Amino acid sequence: MRTTIKDIAKETNLSLTTVSLVLNNKPHRLSKETCERVLATAKKLNYRPNRMAASLVTNSTRIIGMIINDISNTYYAELAKGAEARCREEGYALIICNAGSKKDNEQYINLLIEQSVDGVISAFWPDVAENDVAQIISQADQASIKLVLIDFPRNIPNISYISLDNRQGAYLATRHLINLNHRRIGFIADPFYMKTLSASQRFLGYQNALLEADINFDDSLVVPGKYTIESGYHCTKALIAKEVTAIFAANDLMAYGSYQYAREKDIIIPDQLSVVGFDDIIYSDFFSPQLTTVRQPTFQMGYQAANELIESLKNKTELKSSIIFAPELIIRKSTSALTV
Repeated sequence: MRTTIKDIAKETNLSLTTVSLVLNNKPHRLSKETCERVLATAKKLNYRPNRMAASLVTNSTRIIGMIINDISNTYYAELAKGAEARCREEGYALIICNAGSKKDNEQYINLLIEQSVDGVISAFWPDVAENDVAQIISQADQASIKLVLIDFPRNIPNISYISLDNRQGAYLATRHLINLNHRRIGFIADPFYMKTLSASQRFLGYQNALLEADINFDDSLVVPGKYTIESGYHCTKALIAKEVTAIFAANDLMAYGSYQYAREKDIIIPDQLSVVGFDDIIYSDFFSPQLTTVRQPTFQMGYQAANELIESLKNKTELKSSIIFAPELIIRKSTSALTV
């Protein structure tokens, strides 16, 4: 049988009100000895609070849902870790939904609504259509569920958007290669670089750096990948055939694919090919040579997403419109100056 507050009150010979004040950490003037007796008895009887019963009184389940796209991708795993860390600090539970495709987003938002979560953090599938996002926003609004979006910034009231300055990040990466005298710089782009905002911003950052340096933009040097090592391998093969001397990949996994191809073809990085990635996931510092990459503070972005929800719920305030994090270029050993 599940232990209840009544059981603890009976065991301690205290009132239900007294036990409730202690267990729910409510303001009171009870003695230290009384509090310790209640807590010790709760532990002895293996008491666990009934969230659903409490939610009927407080109109809050203290549960936050998070929809991510691929938990095996370190980027999304770090987002989730950051969000979970902030939830744990405030005693919130985090339900993580791993969306295998863009169609899963609507399914999961419905599931989270059914679970009466207080808020949802969503890092949408990259090619989700804007009208699908609008539908999900509408569903959350009708259920009075607060919503934070990651990397899908739109100016809609009472929704927070957490994002990186992707354009600046790509600019820094490309500019670094230009400063090393590279002129034929291949870009392994996001697969939806002409459709989604974050992907198109990385493309624009690459393009702007070239134009600023008076380097003619060559669209044949832009090859869309699929966020995977395998796609990075095949994109690198295509770019090497076009005689590039450097490659900027829109994520680190695709940069690892460049390493794989270079190793198979005895191309020495960075002496014969410079490579820059994007994300600075944990493995990038352990590759040989260590990968130069654009760091985005992924853990902090997830943490901030949860913080926006929790603070809004605590203070009964509207969510902020947008929070943009600054990228940082981490220069390691996968790039070197091109000698002419």
